[in-house]
Formats: sequence, C-alpha cells, structure tokens
Amino acid sequence: MLSDILGRTGSVGIAREHFPTAPEAPLPDWLAECASWDAMFRLLKKHALFGYFGIKGNLLQMFPLISSGVFAGPRWIFKHIYLTRRDRVGQAISLARAVKTNEWHSSDDPVPDPDLTFDEVVSSLHHIHTMEADWETIFTVLQVEPLRLCYEDLIADRSGEFERIRRHLGVRWKTDPADIVSAYQPLRQRHDPIWLRRLRDQFDPPEGMGRGPSERRTAESAAGRPPVEFIP
Repeated sequence: MLSDILGRTGSVGIAREHFPTAPEAPLPDWLAECASWDAMFRLLKKHALFGYFGIKGNLLQMFPLISSGVFAGPRWIFKHIYLTRRDRVGQAISLARAVKTNEWHSSDDPVPDPDLTFDEVVSSLHHIHTMEADWETIFTVLQVEPLRLCYEDLIADRSGEFERIRRHLGVRWKTDPADIVSAYQPLRQRHDPIWLRRLRDQFDPPEGMGRGPSERRTAESAAGRPPVEFIP
C-alpha cells in the first residue's frame, strides 16, 4: 500500500518486489539476463515512469543486494525506509493466514479464513521477531540509519508521516500522498471479526479468563517478553 501511494505522487518510482521470496525460487527472466547490478539498475531506471525506481522486500529478498555490497557502502544508491508494525500479534495472524491461504494482497481472490492453531501463530511471531532482529544487525554492521515507520502511525497521521518520508527522500510532492487512495486495501478488512478475536484471545484473553502456565510462557516469549518463572 505504501509503495503504491508513493508511486502515484509522480515524485518517486514504485518500489516493487523484484527478488523471489524463497531461496530455491528462480530469478525473473529479465533479472537473470542482467550481467551486473549496474545493468539491472539501468534497466529499472529505463522502465521507471519518472526515472526513479525502488526495491522492496524482506531480509531474504534483500540479501543479494546486501551480500554484493550495493545495499549500503561505496556503491550505495538507495535511501532506506523500514516499515514495521507495533501490533505483532495481529501481524503474525495475518502472516500465518497468508502462508496458509496464499492470499497476500487485496488484489488476490478472497479466501475464507482458515483454521489456524496457536502454534502456527506463535511460529509466525518468532519469524517476525527473528527477521526484525536480523535487520537491526544489518543496519548496525552496515551503518545504515533507515527512516523508521510504523504502519499504525501511517494510518493515524498520514500527513505527518508522509512529510517525514518526503524529507527523507528529498523530494517535492507533485500530488499530495495524503489525498491518494491506494488501489490496495488491508487484508484484515476481509477477516471475520469473530475468527480474529478467537485467535487474539489466545494471546490476550478476555478479562476474567486466563491461560495455563505453559501457554502463557509460550505467548509471552513469542511476543518478545521473556517469561518470568519463580523457582522455589
């Protein structure tokens, strides 16, 4: 959604996922035919609507750029934006649902909410925390200070957050992004509220209800809080 809105401003290019999400997946044909990173960047710039292009992805997708030294360093040409969510449990539920249904974007055909187990959501939580920790390592080692954005802030204060983005990128908006409606919508709008509440209650049970010790320790650990244990 963010890259779609930025691309519609007429001031920056649309950031796209050019690299596969799985290590064993092949590169797109056009990318595999590029003899160098410079050739790839020239091709992306040539076909970019305004001459500017972006690349988005998770850590695995960015690894080819990181390992080859073009993500940061002497050949650094990018300005980095790092988008996260504060609601880790909601993000984990969305991730687990997407993995199970292969419905990743609002442009995909709607799929009924699947049966998700507590362990599947916890696994997604661990994945999110591991990925974020690895990103922090990359930023520290490569001395990159990205513009840090939270999804919740983009929803609550569009004008303020897009102004931060504008200053970071050093551009003038041809069209104010605060007035742009993205073609992509949050998939959570498709979630059955009862289905979602039932999953969330396993991590944040209704008042007056509790968890067993084992389940509580697992949820606290997955949410990034070390479980507290008293040993007599």
